[in-house]
Amino acid sequence: MNERVLEIVVFMVSRLRGAVGEVAHYNELAIDLQSRGFTEREITLACSWMFDRYGNDVTTSSKSSRAWESSVRILSPRERIALSSRAVGYLIQLVKLGILRATDFEEVVEACAQSGRHAMCIDEMKSIVSGALFSEQRATLNHHGMNSHGDDSSFAN
Repeated sequence: MNERVLEIVVFMVSRLRGAVGEVAHYNELAIDLQSRGFTEREITLACSWMFDRYGNDVTTSSKSSRAWESSVRILSPRERIALSSRAVGYLIQLVKLGILRATDFEEVVEACAQSGRHAMCIDEMKSIVSGALFSEQRATLNHHGMNSHGDDSSFAN
C-alpha cells in the first residue's frame, strides 16, 4: 500500500508545483485520483504525509531540491551496478520534487548498493523509498500511540 501512497504524493506534488494560475482544489485532485483507482484512505494518508512534510506550502521547492539544480551526484561503480538508470532517474525526480531530501537519496542509494542486487528496477525502488519515507511518519505516530489512521492499530503495508 505504501507504494500507492507514494504514487499519490508524486502525482499531487507534480500537479501542485507545475500549476500555472489557480491550483486545483483538494476535492478536484481527490476525484481525479479516485478515478485512477486510488482509495480515499490512500489519498488521505498521502495528504497527511504531505502536510507533515510541507505544511501549507507544497509549491515551494525545498533547499535540498534547489541545491540539486546546480550539483551533480556521481554514482560509485557499486551503486551503478545496483541501480538501473530508470531507478536513478526516479530518485532524482523525487529529490527535485522535494519528496526525497538529499540525505534520503543517499540512504536509499546506499541501501540498494548494500543489498547486493543488480540493476534494481523502479517497482523495487518504489518499495524501498516508500518504506523509508513512511517509516518516518510511522515512528512519529507510534510515539503518540496511534497509526496513520488515527487509531491504535498498526500501520499496514
